[in-house]
Amino acid sequence: MSGPQPYQPYEAEITISPTYFQHIHASLGKIIDAKIEIPKKYIQLLFFSAIGLGNAKVLEFLIDKGADIMAKNEYGISALELAETVKFGDVIETLQETNDCVGEN
Repeated sequence: MSGPQPYQPYEAEITISPTYFQHIHASLGKIIDAKIEIPKKYIQLLFFSAIGLGNAKVLEFLIDKGADIMAKNEYGISALELAETVKFGDVIETLQETNDCVGEN
């Protein structure tokens, strides 16, 4: 009998409905409107979600709340790299402006 096998990641194709993305996008907007306090452990997750959905308004809000714009996600992709991949111009612009401000300090 052998011991436990090491975790083997696998790739799978996932189909997510546009309705799901609309729901997430609307929920991110509600975060700002409700003026709720976000636990630190969720700020980065929401930050990358806002980039993927092209929500610059939520992105700016999360940066103000302490999101690390230099951080990489679990796949080693930086915020700017992700924004350039999904091609949301206002998100790219927000990240570049914020990055320039960070570089000046």
